[in-house]
Amino acid sequence: MADPFAELFRALRVKGAVYFAQDFSTPWGMRLPSRPHAQFHVALSGTCHVETDGHRFTLAERDVVLFPTGVPHVISDGSYQVPERLTQSCFARRDDDLIQGGERMRFAMTTPLRSDFDASGLRVLARHSKDAGQARRLLALAMIYEGGPRTEAAKTGGVTLQIVRDWVVKFNARGPSGLINGKGPGQPSLLNDAQRAALAAVVESGPTPAVHGVVRWRLVDLCQWVWEMFRISISPQTMSRELRAMDYRKLSVRPRHHGQAEGAIALFKRVSPAWWSRSRAIKASTRAA
Repeated sequence: MADPFAELFRALRVKGAVYFAQDFSTPWGMRLPSRPHAQFHVALSGTCHVETDGHRFTLAERDVVLFPTGVPHVISDGSYQVPERLTQSCFARRDDDLIQGGERMRFAMTTPLRSDFDASGLRVLARHSKDAGQARRLLALAMIYEGGPRTEAAKTGGVTLQIVRDWVVKFNARGPSGLINGKGPGQPSLLNDAQRAALAAVVESGPTPAVHGVVRWRLVDLCQWVWEMFRISISPQTMSRELRAMDYRKLSVRPRHHGQAEGAIALFKRVSPAWWSRSRAIKASTRAA
């Protein structure tokens, strides 16, 4: 596939170039500072607004704008107010670090923190928190409230910038409780409600010895029945958890030795006659009362 910028560079007699293909989502904007080389923008799709020296114009799809050396400008969607101190991060790198030939990246504007908290409040919450992970995340967000860069907050939390952004989203939605690790939902059940109802009906009706070959259900028998009916392979352990969730309990027959004599257990459980009697003093006091 031919390079879409080859003809443009050839017409401008450009010997080399570094360029990026960037996808933005509304609202977005970036301020590009003065550079020792020319800069250009191509609107591959959609529209954008460019401001420089008090002039503002719109780029439609496939429009190209070229800025000579040393011309700062602002490019945005028209609704986002770009702060004075905000610059595009990729232009702060060294030229050696930029990728030659183009690279497709996705830029998203920084998600602001909610305004009903501040740095001192988060540090107090972190001091009283009993969850180590929550305290670490609160301290990282406190650095952002104080105006620190999010890269330093990521280093403090020992994570990446993407994880810091996830913390900000959870904190904005649920407050400090959103920074506590929750328990995962786990693996979904193999049986749906209709299949559980059919299984409960089979358990309640019991097996037919001439058909099923058993006089009472075992876990392996129910697993086999589920496979024959629904073609679902289920282990006895999983079947046990399913039955317990349906308020069924496994009943085990009391073991009996083959040589055990009839009535031996009942004879062993007989209560011996009492060899004690009430004292005469207690009897006398009872009659007197």
